[in-house]
This record gives sequence, structure tokens and C-alpha cells, in this order.
Amino acid sequence: MDRFQDDPTEPLLSSRPDTESPNGETSNTETSDASAAPKPSTEFKATSRTYTAYVMVMVLTLTEALDSTIVSVALPVSPHNPYGGNTAATFALGTSYLLASTTLQPIFASVSNVFGRKPLLLIALFTFAVGLAIASAGNSSAVVLLGRTLQGVGSAGSNPLAVMILTDIVPLKERPRWLGNVGIMWMLGGLAGPPIGGGLAATNWRAVFWVCLPLIAVCFVVTMLFLRLKKTQGRLKHMLSRLDYVGMLLFLPASFLVLLTLTWLSTKYPWLSAEVLVPLSSGIGLMILFVMYERNVEAEPLIRLEVFGNPTSKIAYFGTVIHALVFFMTVYYLPVYYQGVQGYSSTRAGLAMLAVMLSNAPVNALANRSIQYSQRYRWAVWTGWGLTTLGLGLMCLLDTSTRGPVWVVITLTAGAGFGVLGAGQSTTTQAANKSENQARSQSAYLLVRGFGQTLGVAVGVAIFQNRLKSSLQGYDMGDHIAADTLLQYVKSADLAPEERAMLQKAIADALRVLWATGCGLAGLAGLLSCFIKGYPLDQDPDSKHSPE
Repeated sequence: MDRFQDDPTEPLLSSRPDTESPNGETSNTETSDASAAPKPSTEFKATSRTYTAYVMVMVLTLTEALDSTIVSVALPVSPHNPYGGNTAATFALGTSYLLASTTLQPIFASVSNVFGRKPLLLIALFTFAVGLAIASAGNSSAVVLLGRTLQGVGSAGSNPLAVMILTDIVPLKERPRWLGNVGIMWMLGGLAGPPIGGGLAATNWRAVFWVCLPLIAVCFVVTMLFLRLKKTQGRLKHMLSRLDYVGMLLFLPASFLVLLTLTWLSTKYPWLSAEVLVPLSSGIGLMILFVMYERNVEAEPLIRLEVFGNPTSKIAYFGTVIHALVFFMTVYYLPVYYQGVQGYSSTRAGLAMLAVMLSNAPVNALANRSIQYSQRYRWAVWTGWGLTTLGLGLMCLLDTSTRGPVWVVITLTAGAGFGVLGAGQSTTTQAANKSENQARSQSAYLLVRGFGQTLGVAVGVAIFQNRLKSSLQGYDMGDHIAADTLLQYVKSADLAPEERAMLQKAIADALRVLWATGCGLAGLAGLLSCFIKGYPLDQDPDSKHSPE
């Protein structure tokens, strides 16, 4: 039996060991935990080229984390830039980056399988740098929007290609530790970005884009001069003929329509309006055609459906969507709880969010190291879903009377669950695929996670607004109750104490439905994760893209 095809005759809730032989058979010999846990192999020796690629990945991760958090904080509030105080224009700025970075990601990954990782990474880094330069020099909202869109195009290539290069170089059994450290860099960038963005918003908004230019330049130079990967062979005409042009033409409008509609749900139109249903149904229809076409494509497929081929992969990618959904729903609406229910200032609410962020990344790194040491990953998936479900369930208890130590423990639990789960999900999607598909599985993982993030914000907005509207029928709040507008209203000095208390209770009740929905989704994904198989992690990287 193929090692990567689940055995339909095997009991789904088996008590077998977490590692299996290539043919899917396991030994019946009982072993102690100590003897069952294999020590990491010492066969892999990191070379200077390995560390060169790793430094590039780390710096690039830090750069993108800084860029996303600095821009999101600084531009909406800076009074001197073309977007200051303009909610619609700020929304367009974020949407353009999201659409470009998500829809173009599979194209960069697929083309790199034909032309090689390095040329595509250089193009992505150059495009990102050009976008930074244009945005910083813009004197109109259109020019800044163009620059931000180009940054999204660059991010569509730089982030997945960097991870794919690391996947090509480091064996799976050693990879969790390396990827875990990348998560630490993202956390550092995410923590440093908001205060930097807040400071620049009050001084020089153009410096918001200058901050990342030197870091992108470092990544470009390191990639150009020191990153040595195997060059692809073949004539240009033959290589061009291998590209999946039809798949691109189907996927681009399909993903664009779906993502754009989901972003509209958070600010513009209700779920059942024609403005939502028409583009959403069109996008889903095109996506179905795309999947049908990709099943039989002879060229290098835009997305190799084989990475979703066995039940373990399907469950893992479904779990990735739910993980991203509940995580972004949480980080998007926890500040609403802190400000709208607890009455914290925006600064204090930002500090309160550290409980989630500071437990997420370090626990993720620790879980990755534990996976590498034990060479087992299912425990991380199960533990992650358990903690996530518990944390979201406990968040249903949050109300106006919840004291600081209580919400700290609750959000720490949820944050730790998110962190462990990220390590387990990422490893599962790779282990369930053959070595030649592991880079593609990482690209698919990032793409699916991006869709889940967008879906998390859209679902959160829909649940919060609908519940709040039913609780505030006596108020003329309009068809949409934007979170930022509502928080300003609740904090208004002219609001009577009784009315403020009633609004705070309504917000807490709406958030309770939100947390309960997340808890139910996490519980469902956790139950499905009981059916994933444990594959050995002793796969070598794909030699076609390894260092020279």
C-alpha cells in the first residue's frame, strides 16, 4: 500500500504508535515511552548555505511582520497622509494588499517549480521594494494604493518562496525547529510594529514605508550573492509550455471574487444582499471549474491537488482553515471586549492583547522543538485543539465583571492552544505528503491559511453585528454596527451610565456568541483530528531545488 494513502480497513481510532512503516504497517510490540521516542537524527549537517537561506527567511519574516503592523496602525490615524481619517480609503488600502498577496501566491509557487525558486524570489523582493518606494513618495491616495498593491504582489512571492526554500533544504525530521524560530521572528515584528507605527503616525508618515526598505535590501543582496540553489535545466520555450495558463485564468478571478466578497462583509454589505451573493456565487463556481480542470492538467499544475489526496491531508487542511478562522476572529474581537466591555483605552487594550501574542509564538516554537525531538506530531494537533477549544469555551464567561487575572489566564490558554496547533497542523500537512510535494504542501498550507484568516474576520463581523442588532433593536445604529464606531459611542462622555452599562452588556453577549461559535468549530476540528494518521518524519528534501 502507498505510504501516503490511508488504509480504509484500519480502525479510525486506532491506538497504534505515532510512527508507521512506509507500507502503513505497525509493530505490535509494546514499548515504553522512552524507548518509543526516537532521538533526532544527526545525519543532516547545516552548511553555510543552509544558514544563508535561514537568515534570509528570518529577516524577511521580520520585515513582513513589521510592514503589516506598522502600516495598519500608522496610516489610518496619521493626519498628514492621503489616508488619514478616511475609513473607506484605508479599507481599500488593506484590501488591495490582501487580494494581491493571496491570489497571486500560487502563481509564484507554481512558476518557481519550473524556473527555480531564486529568480522568482528576486522578482518578488524587487517588486516589494518598488511598492515601498512608490507608496512613500505618493502625494495622492491613488499612488499610495498602487504602491501598497505592488507590496502585496511582492509578498505573494516572498513569503511562500522563502518557506519553500527552507523546505527544500532542511529534512522534515529537522524542519519543525527551524520553522518554529521563524514564528518567533514574526512575533517580534508584530510586537515592535504597533509602537513604531504609532510614533511615525505623529511625525512623518512616509517613514512608515522607509523602515522596511533596508531590510528588503538586505534580503535581496543575500539572495542575489549568497543563496546558491540548483539551476533548472531546459530551453525557455519548453519551460514556458509547462506553465498552467488555464489554471491561472480560472484561479485568479475565482479567488479575487471570493476574497473581495468576504472583505465586503466586514464593512459594506449584509450577507444576503445581491452585492454579496452574485460575486460570491460566481467566485465559487469558477473555483469548482478550476478544481475540475486541475484534476487532469498535463502541465505543471497551479495547485497540485495531490497534496490534498489522502484523508489525513484533507483533515489537516480543513483544520488549518478553522485554526486561522478562530485565531483571527479572536485577535480581531478581543480588543473590542477590552475597550467596549472593560472600558480600557486603546493603549491598554493593546497591552492586554500581549497575553495571547506572548503565549502563542513561544509555545509554537517549543511545540516545534518537541515534535522534532519526539518525531511525533499528532499529540501537538490534539493538544492544540484541546487547549483552543477550552480557551474559547472559557472566553464565553467574559463579561463586565471579569477581573484582570481571570481574563489573563483564559486568553493565555487560548493563545497557547493556537501556538501548539500551528506547529502540529504545519507538520501534519507536510508529513502526509511525499518528499517531492512537501514544498507544494507548504505553499498550499499558506494559501489555505490566508483564506481562513479572511473568513475569520467575515464570520466574526456577521455574528457580532447580527447578535448586537437583535439586542439593540431600540437603537438606530444603522444596518451595520462597525466596531470602531460602537466603541467611540460607548466611551462617549455624554452617555448616561445606565445606557453605557446596557451597551456593554449587549457587546459582551454578542461576543459570547462569537466565542461559542469558535469553540464549536474548534471542537469539530478536534474531533476530526482523531482520524489523522501518524507518518514517519524521515523524508529527505526534494533534491531538484536543493543547494548546489
